[in-house]
Order: sequence, then C-alpha cells, then structure tokens
Amino acid sequence: MPSYVVTGASRGIGASKSENQVFGIIRNVQTATKLYDLAKSHPNIHIIVAEVTNSEQVEEAAAKVAEITGGKLDVLINNAGGGGPNTRKAPGDYVGQGAEMKSDILEAMDINFFSAVFTTNAFLPLIRKGDVKKIITISSGMADEHVILTTELPFAIGYAASKAGLNVTMAKYAVQLKGEGIICLTVSPGWVRTEAAEDFQDGMFNMVLSAFQKLAPDLKDMISVEESVAEQLALIDRVTVKDTGKFVSQHGDRNWF
Repeated sequence: MPSYVVTGASRGIGASKSENQVFGIIRNVQTATKLYDLAKSHPNIHIIVAEVTNSEQVEEAAAKVAEITGGKLDVLINNAGGGGPNTRKAPGDYVGQGAEMKSDILEAMDINFFSAVFTTNAFLPLIRKGDVKKIITISSGMADEHVILTTELPFAIGYAASKAGLNVTMAKYAVQLKGEGIICLTVSPGWVRTEAAEDFQDGMFNMVLSAFQKLAPDLKDMISVEESVAEQLALIDRVTVKDTGKFVSQHGDRNWF
C-alpha cells in the first residue's frame, strides 16, 4: 500500500484513492471537521496534529508516521501554505514602513517556505527508504516572473516571494537527491476555488480575473478543488526522475490555468 504524507491535508489530496495509506498533517483540529469525518469512513487515512512551521513538531509527526509504516514513506506532499498578511499591499506601499514590510514577508516565509523545508527534512529519511521516492511541493504561478509581468499584479509580495524562494530551494533538493532516485517536483495547483478564494468580494474577483485573462484570454472562472486534486494526483503518478527539479502547473507544463 503506497504511503502519502500530506500537510495542509484538509484539501483532501491523496484521500481519493482507497488503496493509499494517507497521513494528513493538520495544524487546527477545529477547522478539519470534514477531514475527521472522512477518516471515520476511510481506515487508510490517519490524522496527525502538528504545527508545520515548528521543526520539532514536524519531526515528532515524522516519528509517528515511521511507527506505522516501518520507517518509510513513498510520497510527501508539501501542501500547507497561505497568503500571509497584507496581501493587497504592493512593495511600494511599504515606503516608510520597513519594520511592517519585514514582519509581513517573514510571516509569509514562515507559512510557505520554512514549513515545506522543515517538513521535507523531517521526512527525508523515510522517503529514502520508500519505494516511490517523491517529494511534491505546492507552489503558485504567482511566483513566476512572466506571470507577474503579464498580469501586472503587484500585490501579495510576501506570498509571491516566499513561493519563489521555495521553488529555488526545491530545485536545490532535486540536484542533491537525484542520485538517490528521489524526485522533487514543485506544482502550482491552478486558480482554485478554495474557501479563502470564495471570500473574494465581487470587485476583487473581477479585477483578478481581468488580470489573469491577459495571460489566458479564455479563462472564465476558478476550478474546483476536486478538479485540481485529480490533475495533481495524475501528475504525481506519472512524473519520473527526468522531471525532477521542475516547477510546473497541475497539467505538468507552464500553462498555469
């Protein structure tokens, strides 16, 4: 039975395959009621509570997984992340606010960058003993400078910078681990209708859609979580060591929508 660890597991990546042993790492029990309900009817799903920005807690989570799997793991999916604070501020909006800018960007780095790096390091010994040996990290097309220059969206500097830094770091992992047959892939899930995205005000949605249409003129709306997850799982299944280190969309290319 292939084993998966998924951080930020409330999105359900991996849970759709009953033949997988899935460990969902969550930080907040109160917001994961749907996942707990799913686990009640799926004995292959295990829930572990850990703060992924805390390296010690992630290492404890890895030890719990190792106890169940015999010390190995097939696929790690670094899915935890978030926008961070003040996502509507552009870098020039911080003039005279250096301390606030530093605080906002460091918080985004904690959420998006360090959480994935801490988790990767904690589970790397298990991945090395696994059969599939894949490390998948969820990023964003907003970390692609071509997307930024085309859509002309200057906002969410902390989010974009932390994801861009994550892309580079995962490429470094890929170079380091390729000789061991470990595949590292960084994936943008697309423009997904998550709970956070559903809170868009109409004006904000239309502004973002108009910007994205500069890159994808036929784009009409976000895709569902289920559609994105299905494409991601298919991509995870088919990637090989020749793909290691790449930053791609859920389609496996640079078509971000």
